[in-house]
Amino acid sequence: MRILKNNHLEIFIDDNTKYTGTRFDHTLLISQVILDNEHTFLGIEKTPAGTGTGGVGLYSGWLWKKEIRRNGKYPMPGIGWLHIPENEEYSIRKNYDYDPALINIEKETCSEIIIESIMPDFCRVMKRATINKSELTIETSLYNDYHEPFVIEEYCHNFIMIDNHVIDHNYSVHFPCIPTIEMVRGSIELSDKYYSPVGFEKKIGTIALSMKEHIPDSVEVKNGICSVKISESSMPGRIYHWISEAAICPEAYHDMSILPGDIGKFSRTYSFSLEST
Repeated sequence: MRILKNNHLEIFIDDNTKYTGTRFDHTLLISQVILDNEHTFLGIEKTPAGTGTGGVGLYSGWLWKKEIRRNGKYPMPGIGWLHIPENEEYSIRKNYDYDPALINIEKETCSEIIIESIMPDFCRVMKRATINKSELTIETSLYNDYHEPFVIEEYCHNFIMIDNHVIDHNYSVHFPCIPTIEMVRGSIELSDKYYSPVGFEKKIGTIALSMKEHIPDSVEVKNGICSVKISESSMPGRIYHWISEAAICPEAYHDMSILPGDIGKFSRTYSFSLEST
């Protein structure tokens, strides 16, 4: 466990041996955020039906939009070479055997950490996390060291649970504009620029919704006096919200097309705050 800390925030980072699954990037595994020594903001992937893929906190992942396979193996940035048969599609719900990427800590101070994962002759993932007052910024860079273009998307699952309060109608999710929302399952109470979760679908106990038009570049989750605003450095390609009783997950997907020898970059900033009483 590693910790970034200033007068306002504590950021807890799991060792890359804590999570060994093949869905989430192993490079930077942020599992909890504490504001002002009291308020926690992150939860876990959990449903009443017991389904899940081991997600925690600010775990993030990659999805190929144009798959690449080499020597019968499936590359996953930040994880390694997955052993998936040629005739089998990758599934986020499966754990595969894999040859792990090399992970190195390039820099570490009380307010900054830079971690790189390396798959030689294929790609490198560089993640830089910094804290300033009550803000956490995560910068992500993907280097294409291969001879083919990368067409891929990155997402952070953002398992938000404030002060261990079960997700219910007392939470609200706010946007800077009026998004076009398509319900996948469950139900929400919707106003112009925010919604509250109200009805969990019974089979697995979740709510899900997507946004493909009028996509916002930020989202704010509130409960009681606490809130966290998540701001993207560039407009996401799509938005998907997954909600269980253990977490509200506003996921922003970044499309990246990276030519051989080039780098894809973006950043995500989390602003944690308390309403004055």
